[in-house]
Amino acid sequence: MQRSITKNQLLQFIYSESSETDAVRITEALHVDSYLNDTYKELKTAIQRLPRLRKNPANKTLQSILSYSRKEKIRDTSL
Repeated sequence: MQRSITKNQLLQFIYSESSETDAVRITEALHVDSYLNDTYKELKTAIQRLPRLRKNPANKTLQSILSYSRKEKIRDTSL
């Protein structure tokens, strides 16, 4: 009896985070299970459509944080 493959396991497979054993099992299952293959394709498409995350905040955001910090520092020293 074959264990069912979860969406979480598919996501791990897509991101190359599954074990070798699981990767082989998922690859084989994708070839024979059309429903699983459709789910896999849907997840891949959804991941590709996700906006790319910025690794650094925008300069405007940094300036706002620094400005706020300076104002708070002035307020703390005047107490």
